[in-house]
Parts: sequence; structure tokens; C-alpha cells
Amino acid sequence: MRTFAIESGGFFRLLSVACVGFVANHFAPVRLRLPVFVLVSLVGMYSVLGLSNAAQIVGLGLVVIGLAHVPVRFRVRVLLMLVAGCGLAAVRAGGIPSPLSAAIWPIFGAMFMFRMIVYLYDLHSKSAPFSLWRALAYFFMLPNVCFPLFPVVDYKSFCRTYYDDDDMTVYQAGVQWMFRGLIQLLLYRWVYQNLMVGADTVATPLAAARFIVTAYLMYLKISGSFHMIVGMLHLFGFNLGPANNKYFYSDSFTDYWRRINIYWKDFLQKVFFNPVYFRLSKRINATASLIVATLIAFFVTWALHSYQWFWIRGSFPVIWQDIVFWSIMGMLVLGNMLWENKYGRRRSLKKASLSSGAALKLGLRTVGTFVVVCFSWVIWSSESMAEFRMILGQLVRADAGDALVILVVLAGLGVLKVLDARSEQGSPGSKLAKARRAAPFWRPAYEVAATCAVILFLAYLPLVYPVDPGISNVIDGLKSSRMNARDAAMMDRGYYEDLTNVARFNEGLGNLYAQKPPNWERCWAMHPRDGCPDFELIANKKVWFKGAEMSTNQWAMRDRPYEMSKALNTYRIAVTGASYDMGTGVGDDEVYDNLVEDRLNADGDSLHYEILNFSVGGYGPLQRLIDMDARMFDFDLDAMLYIGIDDLYWMAKDVADAAQLGLPVPYEYINDVMRQNGLVKGTSFAEGMQKLKPRQEELLRWLYGEIARRCNERGVVPMAGYIPNTRKYGEEKEADLRRQMEIAREAGLVVIDMTAAFEGTDLRSLWIAPWDSHPNAEGHRLIASELYAGLRERLNRKAS
Repeated sequence: MRTFAIESGGFFRLLSVACVGFVANHFAPVRLRLPVFVLVSLVGMYSVLGLSNAAQIVGLGLVVIGLAHVPVRFRVRVLLMLVAGCGLAAVRAGGIPSPLSAAIWPIFGAMFMFRMIVYLYDLHSKSAPFSLWRALAYFFMLPNVCFPLFPVVDYKSFCRTYYDDDDMTVYQAGVQWMFRGLIQLLLYRWVYQNLMVGADTVATPLAAARFIVTAYLMYLKISGSFHMIVGMLHLFGFNLGPANNKYFYSDSFTDYWRRINIYWKDFLQKVFFNPVYFRLSKRINATASLIVATLIAFFVTWALHSYQWFWIRGSFPVIWQDIVFWSIMGMLVLGNMLWENKYGRRRSLKKASLSSGAALKLGLRTVGTFVVVCFSWVIWSSESMAEFRMILGQLVRADAGDALVILVVLAGLGVLKVLDARSEQGSPGSKLAKARRAAPFWRPAYEVAATCAVILFLAYLPLVYPVDPGISNVIDGLKSSRMNARDAAMMDRGYYEDLTNVARFNEGLGNLYAQKPPNWERCWAMHPRDGCPDFELIANKKVWFKGAEMSTNQWAMRDRPYEMSKALNTYRIAVTGASYDMGTGVGDDEVYDNLVEDRLNADGDSLHYEILNFSVGGYGPLQRLIDMDARMFDFDLDAMLYIGIDDLYWMAKDVADAAQLGLPVPYEYINDVMRQNGLVKGTSFAEGMQKLKPRQEELLRWLYGEIARRCNERGVVPMAGYIPNTRKYGEEKEADLRRQMEIAREAGLVVIDMTAAFEGTDLRSLWIAPWDSHPNAEGHRLIASELYAGLRERLNRKAS
């Protein structure tokens, strides 16, 4: 979960609480397990939302639950609930001022908007046991706080399935559900990042087919999340059934309705379809009752989706795409039900094997259902009918080759369906049936563990071994939930995407979810190496790092592609720095060296300018000198710009770190300093810094002198640029900064002072995230402005 940054930082915190809670719940006495689950759920809510937001949700929830149990007639309770619901809706819509946090509504809505309907239904029919702990567990159930879009868990099933099987069997089922959820979420990311295209880019029949299919495949996000949710509930004894079941294999529209979002289908059937159908069947014939009940069920489905949208996003949409989609689905399911009602439901899975003819029909039905559902989904996610017609227009232009490709892919789905059906059909004595007998505990455990180990091996493989950049970048793409190119440009996606991307519709809740993701510090474009420095950038990588896309070129620089030799009339500057200068947390074209390069070239003088960025996040002054010797001077350069912020401290830190870790430093002077101060492998960092502090200036003077000497020997102009920190300096640091500039000048470096770049700006407004002070795009723009001015002055002076 951590490696692939599943869901959000909030989900990882919740998962940590769930892991501890799982152990406590399992070892708790049986009579205390439900209270333990409630406690874990509340702690999880607190860990994600904080005390104030969690208290507001729990307080409102207790009031609403209390209304359901007011000792008055049931109809009066329903009336009270409606009044309370209208009042809360008015607050949610902003019609009534409230001190309540805006961040709570998606979660509060997800907890109560449907579950309260089910709860009241079962309370009225007295079809399940009721108690305070059951009610608290049902409404505040653990994973809901991280999933505004939550399956409609049935209260009766929630109570009935609670530890209805052996503990370990239920837990293991939960782990398997969560594992399947993880696989589906990763598959969703792969499809989203690599296959999904914008309608404006659909220019061929195959692109149109791809657009149509990927619209349906986006449901993998919901399916994966629901698997994760149901699996987590299993870990606390709730042996609930699957929320989705192989919906791509549906061989009819009623089959599709039964397989996709099963909890929603059960909810509609229980609360709306069955009551309407059985009441009408007493007055009119069964077929008419079926038609009316089905149409009402789908009308309610449309209305409740808008109702769900209101509680999660704050508006009640009435848009033609929803109406058309649910009308189509309603008519298809109704037609299928009438056919089954007349001819009987096909139960092809009863036989031990499928004949060739039956298999062919099954495959064709599956393909047909898939195609129609795909078209329905593309209508649902289209901007307009004109867009839909444009996609169809491209598709109908398919020639024989395109048609063959499409048919082969669809045939593959049909074949998979047949194979799946046969695997489900083993007769009692067959090998297949034996294979499907209850497996021992350890076998599925080993299977899940081994698969996870393989996935992790593949995730870390590019850090250790050379892997084709195309494959490596696909693997790295799975480790983040970044937008694809289409959405980055359009900020527009489908219905479920809009409901699951919390940050887009509720900034407060999005910030609570996004608090420092667990793998925030992990840069998948870096890998360890032997020597000093003990890590480096990897060539030809494209990864998501600290909220931005980061690319490296063929020379393992976070920069644009360059040749080693420069072209005629080109003035080339090499930049070496650390994480600020590498552009941590900003896009490739937002790094200040690229901004300056573009601006210099836009000036239109006789020279073309190139700025090669050798900066690596985490490299201190000593590491940069080693990196400079290793590769920088292999390039054809005119000038070298060394970027510093706090070099007096960092130079001593580099030496102390190298001594502590026993890293091989290739400079005799530094090794002499270590020996003279008794620094050996294992010397604590604090002791090393204490001993080196009196020699900080000496170390820095040596470093700047070495840089100047190397540049002068090669005819390269040595420069040192100093940029401001996004944290306010104290007087001591300000003095150190001035001192290191003096040392640089004394060493012969041309100093460019950019420390005033952030003056007059709220420094926190320049951070890439509330927990990360690296400069954002605006910070880089400000630095670029200062650097451009400094370089332009010196270039003009040189020209004159």
C-alpha cells in the first residue's frame, strides 16, 4: 500500500490504525469485539479528520441515530428524520449558516444518506437485532472516513454475517478481498495513465474503440475501492458478500445488473423494487407489476445518484447524461427480465461442461453485453451528444484491418468468459471440483504473500538493475495517482471519478486526506550506488515525485535532452545544486534553470543558450564536487554555476556523514581532516559536527578553491549563485550566508546574489505543500527572475 501510494495519506493512517485494531479486536473477548470495532472506527476517524471534524460527525450522527429510536410511532420518527434531513441539507447547501466544518459533509453524507434508509427499513420490519454498539458500528464503520463513495452495506447482512464463520476463515477472506482491490486499483492506474485518451485526440477508428472501452474500464477504481472496504470489514468479523463479481463477464443485462455494485442492487431490490412489485402484484398481473417496479427502481437509481452527489459534492445535478444512461440501463434490464420471465432464466452453469455451441453462444452474449455497456458508459461520460457522435463517426470508418483488431480483442473476452464458466462448473468428482474444494489456510496465504513479493520485486527492480525506460516508467507510474495527460489538460472526467477525487470538490477534506502521503520522500528516479555519493539519479526516467512529474534525460540529469558537445554559437552553462535546484515538487518546465534558459533564448541575441542542470536532491557541497569530477567536465562548457544556500553547515555535514558511513572520499585533504579529528566509520553525526564546526570555513574555502581551480584549468567561468531559503533565516544564518559569499569571491568565483528573490512574499505561500518547504512554481519563477538578471548583466559585460 505504501509503495504504490494507494488512495491517500489519510488512508495510510487509517490502515495503520486498522492493523493495530485488528490485533486488539482478535484477542478481545467475544462480547467486547463490537465495542472494540467501534473504538477503532472512531480512532480511525480522528486520525484522518482530526478531533474537531470527527467530533462534529459523531455528534451529528448520534442525534440522527437518536431520532430513529425516539419512543413514538414509527411514522412520527420517519417524519422527524425527514425534517432533520431537510435541515441538514439546507446547511449542506449553504442556505443556513453553520459553524460546522465544510470538510465533514461528504463523510457524514456517506455514512447516513443510504444507510439510514436501510436502518429504518429494518427497524420497521424488526428483521435484525438492534443495540447501541450495533448502531455505532454500522454508521461509523471503520473505512468509511476515507471513502465518500461507499457501498450501501445492508444492516441486516451487517448483523447476520458478524463472525458467522471461523475467525481465521473470515480474516483470510478479508485479506484476499483487499489484495484483489489492490490489483484492481493498480490496473485502473495503468489503464488511466496509459490507455485513456481525450475525445479531442480520437482521430482513428482504433482510437475511438479505445476511448469507448476505457470509459467502462474506469469502473475498476470503484470496484477496487469496494473490494478494499469489504476486505477491511472482514478483518473485524463482518463476513459480508462481494460488492462486485466479474462484471466484465456479464452475459446478459440482468446478469450485469446482478454482478456490478451488488450492494446497490440489493438495496434497491429490498427497499424499492420488492415492496412495489409485491404490492402491485396483488392488484395487476405479474408482468405489469414487473414493468412498473423495474421502471420505478431505475428512476429511483437516477434520483438517488443525484442525491448522493448532493451530499458528497453539495449540488443536485440534473443532467441529460445521467437520464440517458439510467434510461438505457433500465430499458435493457427490463427487456431482459421480460424475456427471462417469458422463457425462463438461462442457467447454463448447471451442466458440468459446455458444448461447443453453448460455449459459442455464451461468448457471443458476453461480447454483446460488453459492447452495449461500453457504449452506455461512453454516453454517461461524454461532454455532449456531439462528442458521442464524433466518436461513433470515427468508429464507423474502420477498415478491414481495424475491424479485425477489434474483433480479435472482443473474441478474447468471449474466450475468457467461456474458460471462466468451465472453471466454475466442475462436477462433484471432477478434477476441477476437487481443486475448488476448501483450500487449507496456508495455501491461499502463500499465494497472496508470493504475489505481493513479486509485485514489490517488480516495483523496486528499476532501482537496482537497468530496465528498459519504457517499462520502468510504466512501473513507476503505478506508484502514484497522478492525472493522465488528458485530465491534466482538461480537468474533466466521468461521474465516479468526480465523486472519488475528493480534492477537486472539497478542499478541506482533500487537505485532510493529503497530509503528507507515506511515500512522499521516495523518489523513484534515484537509486543507491556504491561510493560517495551513495545514491544518484537514473537516466531516462519519468516519475511522479512530491506532487509533480519529474523527468531525467539520457545523462541522468533532471533536465531536457542535450548532446555532450555544444553546437556553434552556443553558450553553455552547467548548474550544480541540491533539491531546490533539481526542481523538487515542480514540473519539468517550471524548474528555474529552464525558465532562465528560455528567457535568454527569447532575447534574440546572436547566441543560443543552454543551461545543463546537474543538481541532485540531497547532494551537499562535497558530493557535488565529486559529481562534478565524475561527469560535468565531460561536457563542452563555457561557465559553471555552483548554487549554494547554507554551505558552511552542509560542507561540514557532508564530511561528518561520509566519516560516519565509511564512504570513500576521493580527496586526500578531506581524508586528512577526518584523521586529524579522529573521525572514523561509526563516529556519531553529532560528535563529527562538533569536531568539524571550528573548521567549517577552512573546509568551505578548500571546496570553493577546488571548484575555481578546475574551472580555470578548463577555461570555464566559475560562478557561485546564492538563493534564498523558503524558511526565514535567523541573524546567525544571515551572517553565515554573507560569509560564504565572501569566501566564494576570495576563491575567485563570480558571485550572483539571488537572496532577495523572495523578499515581500509570504514564504509559506511558496511551499510545494504545507509539510514541505521546497519552492513551488512561483518560487522558481522568482529565483529565475533574479538569476536571469544576474546572468544577463555578466553576459552583456562579457559581450561589451
